[in-house]
Amino acid sequence: MLAVLAAASWVPAVLLAGTFLLGVAVFVGATPLNARVYQLAGPAPTLASAVNASAFNVGNTVGPWLGGLVISAGFGFRMPSAVGAVLVAGSLGLALVSRALDGRAQHRGDRTQLHVAAHIAQPVCRD
Repeated sequence: MLAVLAAASWVPAVLLAGTFLLGVAVFVGATPLNARVYQLAGPAPTLASAVNASAFNVGNTVGPWLGGLVISAGFGFRMPSAVGAVLVAGSLGLALVSRALDGRAQHRGDRTQLHVAAHIAQPVCRD
């Protein structure tokens, strides 16, 4: 969607529709992402929720900062959409790597990779 906005932002109708669809895509995409985080959280859902919210905040900060750098460098007002498309592609790549590693761990039956933080956070019971 960001690539379409970068390529066709000079057409007002495309810009309007693209901006609306971008908002819909972000809104719809947040729920599966949160579900994935909670699925991998194990017995530490509060920690996972905090880290997930922090990651969203980092993204909300870095994205506009990079967009501002691109505009300040003289590349114009269309280039922040292209930078956003590159960031999304990188994020998708990381998600695919995470999914592949998760699939390998499940195939081996090794769940420790998925819940390391949860095992560290578990209290030790002594009799």
